[in-house]
Amino acid sequence: MYRLTAITQHNIVFQARLMGQARDAIINGVFPEYLKTFFRNYFGKDGYPRWCIDALRSVGVDLLEGAEPETLVVEGDGAKWEYSDAP
Repeated sequence: MYRLTAITQHNIVFQARLMGQARDAIINGVFPEYLKTFFRNYFGKDGYPRWCIDALRSVGVDLLEGAEPETLVVEGDGAKWEYSDAP
């Protein structure tokens, strides 16, 4: 039970920080740059999920613009998530 509570608290704190940082980026007029930095740091060398790239492009943010040429794009359900057993 304790582990489940700890994971839930971690997820809530993670989401709260993420939304706070996103809000600050919007207020400061740097939201697209914030998204690019977040995705680069979060997914790193595992690659960006294709659905994230497509969704953000539909609102005018291109994660691959200015990215390293070797940046991976992962098809299907996406890159390996933090708690996922996905290969």
